[in-house]
Parts: sequence; structure tokens; C-alpha cells
Amino acid sequence: MAPEQLQQWLDSSEPAPLIISSPRQAPLDEAYAVITEASAEHIVLEPDKGTISIKAVREMLSAVAATSWQGRRTVIIREAESLTAQASSALLKILEDASAQTRFVLITRWPQRLLTTIRSRCQQIRLKTARVPSADSVQPLPGVLELLSENAKAHHLDDELLGQIQEALEAQLRDQGPSPQLKIAYQRLRDYYLISSRRGSTKLSKDVLLGALPRK
Repeated sequence: MAPEQLQQWLDSSEPAPLIISSPRQAPLDEAYAVITEASAEHIVLEPDKGTISIKAVREMLSAVAATSWQGRRTVIIREAESLTAQASSALLKILEDASAQTRFVLITRWPQRLLTTIRSRCQQIRLKTARVPSADSVQPLPGVLELLSENAKAHHLDDELLGQIQEALEAQLRDQGPSPQLKIAYQRLRDYYLISSRRGSTKLSKDVLLGALPRK
């Protein structure tokens, strides 16, 4: 986690809207607990049947306006990537006009799915995770590409592991620079996220990724 950044945000008198992201759910749950504990007055907006609708955003705004608040209040949007296009546009307008008394926190595993205009208005904290485990979560494999190959053979590609793979690929690109194999693997992983974000077939999006992974 990033406790210093988060605490600075909580202590700020006029904080910018905040996006908290992580490839894994556990750090996000921890951050959510910290924020709710530090914010006596808060409203939580979560997906209903997989999405956050414009109706839900409007109801949240009405609740903020109608409630008698004693001080600063916090609006927490969990799984913010679930905002529909209309809800995202409405939220952007709210962020532009928000008063200093209302804080906004967007919690997400997929920040790239948020509107660019929303991301540009927000401070961002990316929570770190532990090193990538093997498919059996016992011993790490020598490298990311080996991990991808082994899990492709086993068809063990749940969302948790995909998040870990994403972070490891990003770290390897930063530390070692691009290589042809690494670039292909990273691009295909991004293709998987793109297909998923468009509500495509989960099976199809996994097959696209698995078909492009390097084999031993």
C-alpha cells in the first residue's frame, strides 16, 4: 500500500479527486477500510448487476445535496470501472463542480477503463503488490514469460493472476526495456483487457491471450 500518499490526501484541506488502483483486490479493500475509518461521513457507490448507472450517480448526488453534513464528506466509488458511459459523463461534471467539502475517491482494478478526462482531473495512487507467484502460489518461476506459459498450459488465468501478470510485465518493461517476446505478451494482455472492457466473451478473450503466449 501507499500509506503516506493516502494519509496526505486524507489530511489535505482541499484534496483533488483521487483514483486508487491495484491489479489485485486485497490492497484496494485495505485502502477502502482506511478511508471509511478516517471519514465519519461518507457515501459508497457500488455496481448493481455489474454496472454503475447514471441513475445511481444522480441518486448519489441528490444524497450528498440533501444530507445534513457536519463537516467534510467523502464519496467512495468502488469498482469505478463499472461506470457506464452516461454515468462517467455525469461524474465528470460532478468532479468539475465539486465543492471543497466533498471528497471523491474512485477505487478500481482497471484505471485504464475510466474516461481520460476523469483520470486527468484526479490524483492517482497505484498500490503495490507482492511479487508474482507461480500457478500454485508456492514458488516463483524464473521469469514472467515462463509464468505466462505455464499458466496458459494449465488454463489457470483468473482475474487475480492476470492482475499480477500485468504488474510484473510493466515492471519488467521499465527495468529491462522492451524485447520482442515481452512486447508481444504485453500487447496480447492489453488485447484481453480491451475485449473484456467491451463486454466481449470471457472465453474468447482468454483464448486470444492464450493463443499468443510463448511456449517452452
